[in-house]
Amino acid sequence: MIFNDIFLALSLGLIAAIGWGISGFFDAKASRIVHPIVASFTVNGLLTVIYAFCYILFLHSDIAIKTDGFIYAAGGGAIIAVGALSYFKALSIGPVSLVSPMSSAYPLVTTLLAVALFGGVISIGQGFSICLIVAGILTVTNFVPSLTKRKGLSKGPLLGLFTAACWGVGYALVAQAVGSSGWQQATFVELIAMMIAFGICIPFLKERKVMTINAIKSALKNNNVRAASSIALVAALSFNIGFAYDHTGGAIVATCSAFYPILTVLLALRHFQESVSRTQLLGAFASVSGVILLTIL
Repeated sequence: MIFNDIFLALSLGLIAAIGWGISGFFDAKASRIVHPIVASFTVNGLLTVIYAFCYILFLHSDIAIKTDGFIYAAGGGAIIAVGALSYFKALSIGPVSLVSPMSSAYPLVTTLLAVALFGGVISIGQGFSICLIVAGILTVTNFVPSLTKRKGLSKGPLLGLFTAACWGVGYALVAQAVGSSGWQQATFVELIAMMIAFGICIPFLKERKVMTINAIKSALKNNNVRAASSIALVAALSFNIGFAYDHTGGAIVATCSAFYPILTVLLALRHFQESVSRTQLLGAFASVSGVILLTIL
Protein backbone atom coordinates (compact mmCIF):
# COMPACT_ATOMS: atom_id res chain seq x y z
CA MET A 1 0.00 0.00 0.00
CA ILE A 2 2.79 2.41 0.94
CA PHE A 3 4.69 1.54 -2.24
CA ASN A 4 1.61 2.23 -4.34
CA ASP A 5 1.13 5.60 -2.62
CA ILE A 6 4.77 6.53 -3.25
CA PHE A 7 4.43 5.57 -6.92
CA LEU A 8 1.26 7.66 -7.22
CA ALA A 9 2.90 10.64 -5.51
CA LEU A 10 5.91 10.40 -7.84
CA SER A 11 3.72 10.08 -10.92
CA LEU A 12 1.44 12.96 -9.97
CA GLY A 13 4.41 15.17 -9.10
CA LEU A 14 5.96 14.42 -12.49
CA ILE A 15 2.68 15.24 -14.27
CA ALA A 16 2.55 18.53 -12.35
CA ALA A 17 6.12 19.33 -13.40
CA ILE A 18 5.42 18.66 -17.08
CA GLY A 19 2.14 20.58 -16.92
CA TRP A 20 3.60 23.63 -15.20
CA GLY A 21 6.63 23.57 -17.47
CA ILE A 22 4.49 23.72 -20.61
CA SER A 23 1.83 26.06 -19.16
CA GLY A 24 4.60 28.41 -17.99
CA PHE A 25 5.73 28.75 -21.60
CA PHE A 26 2.18 29.56 -22.75
CA ASP A 27 1.85 31.94 -19.78
CA ALA A 28 4.88 33.82 -21.07
CA LYS A 29 3.50 33.97 -24.62
CA ALA A 30 0.10 35.13 -23.36
CA SER A 31 1.58 37.83 -21.10
CA ARG A 32 3.37 39.36 -24.09
CA ILE A 33 0.26 39.48 -26.26
CA VAL A 34 -2.37 40.19 -23.60
CA HIS A 35 -1.66 42.54 -20.69
CA PRO A 36 -0.09 40.51 -17.83
CA ILE A 37 -2.84 41.42 -15.36
CA VAL A 38 -5.58 40.48 -17.82
CA ALA A 39 -3.73 37.27 -18.76
CA SER A 40 -3.28 36.25 -15.12
CA PHE A 41 -6.92 36.89 -14.26
CA THR A 42 -8.24 35.15 -17.39
CA VAL A 43 -6.01 32.06 -17.18
CA ASN A 44 -6.84 31.46 -13.52
CA GLY A 45 -10.48 32.44 -13.93
CA LEU A 46 -10.97 30.01 -16.79
CA LEU A 47 -9.44 27.08 -14.93
CA THR A 48 -11.53 27.96 -11.86
CA VAL A 49 -14.75 27.88 -13.89
CA ILE A 50 -13.79 24.53 -15.45
CA TYR A 51 -12.97 22.97 -12.07
CA ALA A 52 -16.06 24.44 -10.37
CA PHE A 53 -18.25 22.96 -13.11
CA CYS A 54 -16.62 19.51 -12.70
CA TYR A 55 -16.76 19.75 -8.89
CA ILE A 56 -20.47 20.53 -8.78
CA LEU A 57 -21.35 17.77 -11.25
CA PHE A 58 -18.96 14.97 -10.33
CA LEU A 59 -16.78 15.67 -7.28
CA HIS A 60 -19.11 17.33 -4.79
CA SER A 61 -19.39 15.64 -1.42
CA ASP A 62 -22.16 15.92 1.16
CA ILE A 63 -19.52 16.00 3.88
CA ALA A 64 -18.99 19.58 5.04
CA ILE A 65 -15.45 20.91 4.81
CA LYS A 66 -13.75 21.25 8.18
CA THR A 67 -13.23 24.75 9.55
CA ASP A 68 -9.46 24.48 9.64
CA GLY A 69 -9.41 23.04 6.12
CA PHE A 70 -11.53 25.94 4.87
CA ILE A 71 -9.25 28.53 6.50
CA TYR A 72 -6.08 26.89 5.16
CA ALA A 73 -7.48 26.52 1.64
CA ALA A 74 -8.91 30.05 1.50
CA GLY A 75 -5.75 31.61 2.90
CA GLY A 76 -3.57 29.58 0.55
CA GLY A 77 -5.68 30.49 -2.48
CA ALA A 78 -5.56 34.22 -1.68
CA ILE A 79 -1.78 34.22 -1.29
CA ILE A 80 -1.31 32.13 -4.44
CA ALA A 81 -3.36 34.74 -6.35
CA VAL A 82 -0.94 37.48 -5.31
CA GLY A 83 1.90 35.26 -6.50
CA ALA A 84 0.14 34.68 -9.82
CA LEU A 85 -0.19 38.43 -10.47
CA SER A 86 3.51 38.84 -9.74
CA TYR A 87 4.40 35.82 -11.90
CA PHE A 88 2.65 37.06 -15.03
CA LYS A 89 4.17 40.52 -14.61
CA ALA A 90 7.60 38.92 -14.24
CA LEU A 91 7.09 36.83 -17.39
CA SER A 92 6.13 39.92 -19.38
CA ILE A 93 9.36 41.63 -18.28
CA GLY A 94 11.56 38.54 -18.66
CA PRO A 95 13.85 36.91 -19.23
CA VAL A 96 11.59 33.87 -18.95
CA SER A 97 14.64 31.60 -18.70
CA LEU A 98 15.49 33.31 -15.37
CA VAL A 99 12.01 34.15 -14.04
CA SER A 100 10.83 30.53 -14.13
CA PRO A 101 13.72 29.15 -12.02
CA MET A 102 13.27 31.96 -9.48
CA SER A 103 9.56 31.21 -9.11
CA SER A 104 10.36 27.54 -8.47
CA ALA A 105 12.23 28.37 -5.25
CA TYR A 106 9.02 28.10 -3.18
CA PRO A 107 10.13 24.91 -1.32
CA LEU A 108 12.83 27.10 0.30
CA VAL A 109 10.11 29.31 1.79
CA THR A 110 8.16 26.30 3.02
CA THR A 111 11.24 24.88 4.74
CA LEU A 112 12.11 28.18 6.42
CA LEU A 113 8.51 28.52 7.63
CA ALA A 114 8.68 25.04 9.13
CA VAL A 115 11.79 26.04 11.07
CA ALA A 116 10.57 29.48 12.14
CA LEU A 117 6.97 28.62 13.07
CA PHE A 118 6.92 24.93 13.89
CA GLY A 119 10.33 24.38 15.47
CA GLY A 120 11.76 22.34 12.62
CA VAL A 121 15.47 21.58 12.37
CA ILE A 122 17.59 22.08 9.24
CA SER A 123 20.07 19.29 8.50
CA ILE A 124 23.54 19.85 7.07
CA GLY A 125 22.33 18.72 3.65
CA GLN A 126 19.38 21.09 3.76
CA GLY A 127 21.67 23.91 4.86
CA PHE A 128 23.87 23.28 1.84
CA SER A 129 20.80 23.25 -0.41
CA ILE A 130 19.64 26.59 0.99
CA CYS A 131 23.07 28.11 0.38
CA LEU A 132 22.97 26.80 -3.21
CA ILE A 133 19.53 28.36 -3.77
CA VAL A 134 20.59 31.70 -2.28
CA ALA A 135 23.79 31.75 -4.36
CA GLY A 136 21.75 31.06 -7.49
CA ILE A 137 19.27 33.81 -6.63
CA LEU A 138 22.04 36.36 -6.04
CA THR A 139 23.62 35.42 -9.38
CA VAL A 140 20.43 35.53 -11.44
CA THR A 141 19.26 38.87 -10.01
CA ASN A 142 22.67 40.53 -10.53
CA PHE A 143 22.80 41.34 -6.82
CA VAL A 144 26.60 41.62 -6.53
CA PRO A 145 27.05 43.82 -9.65
CA SER A 146 24.26 46.05 -8.37
CA LEU A 147 26.31 46.73 -5.24
CA THR A 148 29.74 47.09 -6.85
CA LYS A 149 28.75 48.93 -10.05
CA ARG A 150 25.49 50.54 -8.92
CA LYS A 151 23.69 48.48 -11.49
CA GLY A 152 19.97 47.93 -11.01
CA LEU A 153 18.68 44.57 -9.86
CA SER A 154 16.94 42.49 -12.54
CA LYS A 155 13.25 43.31 -12.03
CA GLY A 156 11.87 40.22 -13.78
CA PRO A 157 13.79 37.68 -11.67
CA LEU A 158 13.08 39.71 -8.51
CA LEU A 159 9.35 39.48 -9.18
CA GLY A 160 9.86 35.77 -9.83
CA LEU A 161 11.45 35.52 -6.39
CA PHE A 162 8.49 37.34 -4.80
CA THR A 163 6.24 34.83 -6.58
CA ALA A 164 8.19 31.99 -4.96
CA ALA A 165 7.67 33.57 -1.53
CA CYS A 166 3.90 33.77 -2.09
CA TRP A 167 3.64 30.27 -3.49
CA GLY A 168 5.82 28.85 -0.72
CA VAL A 169 3.37 30.10 1.90
CA GLY A 170 0.25 29.43 -0.19
CA TYR A 171 1.02 25.83 -1.13
CA ALA A 172 2.05 25.02 2.45
CA LEU A 173 -1.44 26.12 3.57
CA VAL A 174 -3.16 24.21 0.76
CA ALA A 175 -1.26 21.05 1.73
CA GLN A 176 -2.68 21.38 5.24
CA ALA A 177 -6.18 21.82 3.77
CA VAL A 178 -5.85 18.71 1.59
CA GLY A 179 -4.77 16.67 4.60
CA SER A 180 -7.71 17.97 6.61
CA SER A 181 -10.58 17.96 4.12
CA GLY A 182 -9.49 16.11 0.97
CA TRP A 183 -8.20 17.45 -2.34
CA GLN A 184 -11.64 17.90 -3.93
CA GLN A 185 -13.03 20.39 -1.42
CA ALA A 186 -9.66 21.99 -0.67
CA THR A 187 -9.05 22.71 -4.36
CA PHE A 188 -12.55 24.15 -4.81
CA VAL A 189 -12.18 26.55 -1.87
CA GLU A 190 -8.61 27.41 -2.92
CA LEU A 191 -9.64 28.41 -6.45
CA ILE A 192 -12.72 30.39 -5.36
CA ALA A 193 -10.62 32.26 -2.77
CA MET A 194 -8.00 32.89 -5.43
CA MET A 195 -10.51 34.62 -7.72
CA ILE A 196 -11.93 36.66 -4.84
CA ALA A 197 -8.38 37.77 -4.05
CA PHE A 198 -7.93 38.81 -7.68
CA GLY A 199 -11.07 40.93 -7.39
CA ILE A 200 -9.76 42.59 -4.23
CA CYS A 201 -6.18 43.19 -5.45
CA ILE A 202 -6.71 44.40 -9.02
CA PRO A 203 -8.50 47.70 -8.13
CA PHE A 204 -5.40 48.74 -6.16
CA LEU A 205 -2.98 48.14 -9.05
CA LYS A 206 -1.73 50.91 -11.32
CA GLU A 207 -2.73 48.84 -14.35
CA ARG A 208 -6.33 48.41 -13.13
CA LYS A 209 -7.71 50.40 -16.09
CA VAL A 210 -6.71 47.63 -18.51
CA MET A 211 -9.14 45.23 -16.81
CA THR A 212 -12.20 45.70 -18.99
CA ILE A 213 -14.87 43.32 -20.23
CA ASN A 214 -13.59 43.69 -23.78
CA ALA A 215 -10.02 42.92 -22.66
CA ILE A 216 -11.18 39.74 -20.92
CA LYS A 217 -13.26 38.69 -23.94
CA SER A 218 -10.23 39.24 -26.18
CA ALA A 219 -8.04 37.22 -23.81
CA LEU A 220 -10.51 34.33 -23.82
CA LYS A 221 -10.13 34.12 -27.59
CA ASN A 222 -6.34 33.87 -27.32
CA ASN A 223 -5.10 30.30 -27.88
CA ASN A 224 -2.13 30.83 -25.54
CA VAL A 225 -4.48 31.77 -22.69
CA ARG A 226 -6.68 28.74 -23.34
CA ALA A 227 -3.70 26.39 -23.52
CA ALA A 228 -2.10 27.83 -20.37
CA SER A 229 -5.35 27.56 -18.43
CA SER A 230 -6.25 23.98 -19.37
CA ILE A 231 -2.71 22.64 -18.88
CA ALA A 232 -2.25 24.53 -15.60
CA LEU A 233 -5.49 23.00 -14.28
CA VAL A 234 -4.19 19.49 -14.95
CA ALA A 235 -0.90 20.38 -13.23
CA ALA A 236 -2.60 21.95 -10.20
CA LEU A 237 -4.95 18.99 -9.75
CA SER A 238 -2.03 16.56 -10.04
CA PHE A 239 -0.13 18.55 -7.43
CA ASN A 240 -3.06 18.72 -4.96
CA ILE A 241 -4.08 15.09 -5.46
CA GLY A 242 -0.44 14.12 -4.94
CA PHE A 243 -0.60 15.58 -1.42
CA ALA A 244 -3.26 12.99 -0.57
CA TYR A 245 -0.83 10.13 -1.35
CA ASP A 246 2.37 11.74 -0.10
CA HIS A 247 3.07 10.56 3.46
CA THR A 248 6.24 12.67 3.69
CA GLY A 249 4.38 15.96 4.08
CA GLY A 250 4.56 16.78 0.39
CA ALA A 251 8.31 16.23 -0.12
CA ILE A 252 7.89 13.63 -2.88
CA VAL A 253 5.41 15.67 -4.92
CA ALA A 254 7.44 18.86 -4.43
CA THR A 255 10.62 17.09 -5.52
CA CYS A 256 9.15 15.99 -8.83
CA SER A 257 7.28 19.23 -9.51
CA ALA A 258 10.46 21.26 -8.93
CA PHE A 259 11.74 20.11 -12.32
CA TYR A 260 9.21 22.27 -14.22
CA PRO A 261 11.51 25.30 -14.86
CA ILE A 262 13.84 23.12 -16.93
CA LEU A 263 11.12 22.55 -19.52
CA THR A 264 9.99 26.20 -19.46
CA VAL A 265 13.58 27.45 -19.86
CA LEU A 266 14.29 25.16 -22.81
CA LEU A 267 11.10 26.28 -24.58
CA ALA A 268 11.77 29.95 -23.76
CA LEU A 269 15.37 29.94 -24.99
CA ARG A 270 14.24 28.37 -28.25
CA HIS A 271 11.16 30.54 -28.86
CA PHE A 272 12.00 33.97 -27.39
CA GLN A 273 15.71 33.99 -28.32
CA GLU A 274 16.49 35.70 -25.02
CA SER A 275 19.86 37.23 -24.27
CA VAL A 276 21.02 35.75 -20.97
CA SER A 277 24.57 35.60 -19.65
CA ARG A 278 26.19 32.24 -19.04
CA THR A 279 26.73 33.20 -15.40
CA GLN A 280 23.00 33.88 -14.90
CA LEU A 281 22.08 30.56 -16.52
CA LEU A 282 24.49 28.80 -14.15
CA GLY A 283 22.83 30.67 -11.28
CA ALA A 284 19.41 29.50 -12.44
CA PHE A 285 20.69 25.92 -12.66
CA ALA A 286 22.18 26.19 -9.16
CA SER A 287 18.90 27.51 -7.75
CA VAL A 288 16.80 24.72 -9.31
CA SER A 289 19.34 22.10 -8.19
CA GLY A 290 19.21 23.49 -4.66
CA VAL A 291 15.40 23.29 -4.65
CA ILE A 292 15.48 19.66 -5.74
CA LEU A 293 18.12 18.77 -3.15
CA LEU A 294 16.20 20.63 -0.45
CA THR A 295 13.05 18.61 -1.06
CA ILE A 296 15.00 15.31 -1.16
CA LEU A 297 17.26 15.76 1.88
